[in-house]
Amino acid sequence: MPRLRAAGVDLDADISTLGVSGLGTGAPIIDVASGTIWGNFAQVAAFFSFLLVAIMLRKRPDVHKRLMLIASISISLAAIARISRWPIFGGEQSPFTLSVFVALLGALVGYDLYSTRRVHPATFIGIAVVVAMAVAGGILGGSEFGRAFVRGL
Repeated sequence: MPRLRAAGVDLDADISTLGVSGLGTGAPIIDVASGTIWGNFAQVAAFFSFLLVAIMLRKRPDVHKRLMLIASISISLAAIARISRWPIFGGEQSPFTLSVFVALLGALVGYDLYSTRRVHPATFIGIAVVVAMAVAGGILGGSEFGRAFVRGL
C-alpha cells in the first residue's frame, strides 16, 4: 500500500488502471487490496493453527498427516490465484482459483472415503475451519473496518 500511494495511485480507481493482466475490472483498488490482505491474514492464521495442532498431535499419525496436508492446502490459495493470472486460466475473476482449491480439499475427502469408507473427523473439522477462515477473511476484507485498516498500512 505505501508503494501504491508513493506512486500516486488513487486507491478508489478501478483495478484495471494498474495494468496488471488477470486482475479483472470493475472493482476499486482498495477493495481488491483489502480482500487480498485480509484473505492472506486468514490463510496464515489457518496455516499456523493447523501446524500447531498437528505438531501437538504428532503421536496420532492419522490426524497429524491430515492436519499437515490441510495446513499446506490452506496456505496455497495465494499461489493458485497468481497461477490463475496466466492467460489460459482466465484471471482471478475466473472460477479457476476456487475450483483448484476445492479439488485439493476434495482429494483428501476422496482419499478418506476410498481408504476408510468414511470422512475422518480431522478432515471434516479441518475443511470446516479452512472454509470458515476464508469466509472470515472475505467478510473482514469487505468491511469498512478492513478497508480502513488497509488504507492505514
